[in-house]
Amino acid sequence: MADDYELISHREMLKLKEDLNRLKQGNPVSSDMKSSIRELNDKLSSLIDIFDSAVENLREEDKESELISDKINPMLQKLEEIDEQNKKLAQGMVAINALMDDKLSELNKLVESLKHTQDDMEEKMQNLLHEARGGSMSNPMNHELAPLRSDMDFKSSRSSPQDSFGNLPPLPGTRQDKKKFKLF
Repeated sequence: MADDYELISHREMLKLKEDLNRLKQGNPVSSDMKSSIRELNDKLSSLIDIFDSAVENLREEDKESELISDKINPMLQKLEEIDEQNKKLAQGMVAINALMDDKLSELNKLVESLKHTQDDMEEKMQNLLHEARGGSMSNPMNHELAPLRSDMDFKSSRSSPQDSFGNLPPLPGTRQDKKKFKLF
């Protein structure tokens, strides 16, 4: 083998000798390395402290969230129950409204039917009165109808044909202030 060698500076040579002496003495770490290790150790300690405080904060937040959820969950359940009840009430009200509309339309039909019946009866009574007035007194029926002539004069001062039959209340639906009821 050829003698291979390399030229190194005197300063590097001194450093290598110091490192060799330290290794012989059992202290292999240089002062720069010691300061770097201390600095790294301090940084790791502060990082561990940060993680410990973060873990503690998370535990506290978990406890707080559990407490809050324990208080909120019963309220949420009650609100859901109230919502269900409101839905049922709304469905019931819609059903009642539909039923009321049906019943009101039936009542309106009945009122119209009664109104037509009343109009027919009035017409028949007018025809009977006209026949009774226009007929002769020789008819025995005319003697019985004579007192009715003055009571049943539709052209007299009475305001409506209903008043001519006495003090009968007006039929529903014949008033001018007729109101239609709607729930919704």
